[in-house]
Amino acid sequence: MDQVIFLESLLLSGISQCSAAIDGSEGLLFALLMAGFAGGATHCIGMCGPFVISQVQSRLEIIPVDKMSEFRRLTGGALVPYHLGRATTYMALGGIAALASQQLMKLDTLKWLAAALLALAALFFLGYALQNLGLNVFKGKPGRGEGALARAW
Repeated sequence: MDQVIFLESLLLSGISQCSAAIDGSEGLLFALLMAGFAGGATHCIGMCGPFVISQVQSRLEIIPVDKMSEFRRLTGGALVPYHLGRATTYMALGGIAALASQQLMKLDTLKWLAAALLALAALFFLGYALQNLGLNVFKGKPGRGEGALARAW
């Protein structure tokens, strides 16, 4: 009985922590969730789609035509081990990257480096935006490929 009470109190404390963290920013979190779905779907179709299709095709090629059925076709497409392996690999890599960045951001000099790299990226984005407005920032000739700065980069 003590385990049930402990799990119930743990669940209630988790719910109260989440509701306190979410309070007032539900719209932002929903927008981020939808952006993740849209970006994730387009990324996975282009990135993982060919791998999945090739695996399904190789599984279906070994089944004789006389034994082919709708159930066989569906089981050939059920790549549960592939998707579980992919998901756990991405989770592990994300966890490792989060731990590494958490430790690195404790260094004061890296905060300045991160700010400098962000400023450099902002300058590149600004340059490309100005180029689209007709200002030739990268000194390349229009219609003749990339400029000297882009080639050097």
